[in-house]
Amino acid sequence: MRKLLVAVCLALLTTSSAFASPKEKKSDSSDAACMKAMEGFFNAWNQHDAKAMVAFWADDATLINPMGRMANGKSEIEKLMTEEQSTMFKGSTAKMVDMKVTRSMGSNMAFCDGEMTLNGAMGPDGAALPEMKVHLAAVMMKKGSSWVFADARPYQFVTPPPAAGTAPTN
Repeated sequence: MRKLLVAVCLALLTTSSAFASPKEKKSDSSDAACMKAMEGFFNAWNQHDAKAMVAFWADDATLINPMGRMANGKSEIEKLMTEEQSTMFKGSTAKMVDMKVTRSMGSNMAFCDGEMTLNGAMGPDGAALPEMKVHLAAVMMKKGSSWVFADARPYQFVTPPPAAGTAPTN
């Protein structure tokens, strides 16, 4: 009886790990595909090619940039990116620092969350701005064999106010 129980336990362990492996591989491959799409977008950003950038967006995508400007659909997103890439971000470089899929929403959608840096941006007066650390929350969706942005919200965190009873630092 004891040998039978050990054999059944071993069979269950072997069977459950056999079923778990393909699921993990599928998740890992969609995670990698999302990150590859984001890398493609950032490569297009660094070339300042708005047409190439918008190729990584769904037709009905939405974008709200850190300044609060909203763009709905590929044509508005391309217009926004063209304006930004010919002014403020003309000589900038953007890079993913710590981006990952934080929630898989089925086989065709994923929520991605993480950090990016932006260097070389210019203020309205043409002066160089310091490096920007931007948080990016995005929904990616699978379209055919590619992953594209469905919604994106890049933003910066605000500094919390000082604790009660302490003087603000300048």
